[in-house]
Amino acid sequence: MSKLGQAGDTIVEVLLAILVVSTILGGAFVSARRSQTGIRQTEERVEALKVAEAQIERIRTLSKSSSGTALFTPAAPYTFCVDTTNQLRVATLNPLTTDNFSNGTQHPSGCNTAPAGGVTYYTVAQRAADNTFTVYTRWNGAGGSGKLEVQLSVRL
Repeated sequence: MSKLGQAGDTIVEVLLAILVVSTILGGAFVSARRSQTGIRQTEERVEALKVAEAQIERIRTLSKSSSGTALFTPAAPYTFCVDTTNQLRVATLNPLTTDNFSNGTQHPSGCNTAPAGGVTYYTVAQRAADNTFTVYTRWNGAGGSGKLEVQLSVRL
């Protein structure tokens, strides 16, 4: 038999305890999700920088070869990319004006990179009149972070 006035948890106390625990777990989930998104964006940016650096190295290599004059011959601004076989691929629309990454006239398909991770990086370079080459690497960020871009420049 139970006695009236016996100590125990009431339904209100139990509900408050559940509310407190739920709030703590919800906050931890939101914090972990933001951290995961930040890590993913950082990984994408690092990969984009690697792609842009590789493009600059290919431009340097091509500029030192006998076919390197093709980089400097057209009037600036001159938009192009150098594919992995060191072949020059010219973008037909100059200067670079659109953010439509899959536009083949501005992002020649030979210079698109899709490393592990499911993101495609679109790379194009533009030469200015003073022979400064600016490499643009663009991609659609994972998780709906939008269209992103990194730029690296080098003067040859």
